[in-house]
Amino acid sequence: MVFGLALSLGALVLISQPPQTPDQLYAGLGLFAFSFIILLTVWYNYSTVMGVLPVETRGLLFMNLVLLFVVAIEPYLLYVVAFHTPDAVGESASVLYALDLAAMNAILGGFQHVLSREDKALVPASMLRRMRSIRDVNLGFAAVFLVSILPVFWTWIGPFGMPTRILLWILTLPAG
Repeated sequence: MVFGLALSLGALVLISQPPQTPDQLYAGLGLFAFSFIILLTVWYNYSTVMGVLPVETRGLLFMNLVLLFVVAIEPYLLYVVAFHTPDAVGESASVLYALDLAAMNAILGGFQHVLSREDKALVPASMLRRMRSIRDVNLGFAAVFLVSILPVFWTWIGPFGMPTRILLWILTLPAG
């Protein structure tokens, strides 16, 4: 439900700022697609984990609540970044967006860690390696998003006139 809400918020932001040119139309659709891919990936990983977890502990409930919050604010932060790059608001929003993506990935990695613990026997032994690999990928992405907060990744402009921070985020999509 929260994933649908987050996608709806992204659509509302697009509707509230109708494009004036074809380039703005394409950019808005590109932003929505980027947000959609992120939220779809998080939803898929989340659904996979929750379909296997037999019980929700206090710690898992807290992680779940934080995940719901960071999923809900993802479209808002993305659109603030997009519409304010390269000014100070855009830079601040991009730091918050990187923290948001890092939190999503770290929480998903935490869920995968719970599943991959042999002593809990939540998944068949044949799946433990896969769960650990997914955990490691999620935690690796969280690290990439945290590193992207460094100021050099905002001031160093890469191809297409984009801050390198944004390019790092885009590069994580094929592996996510």
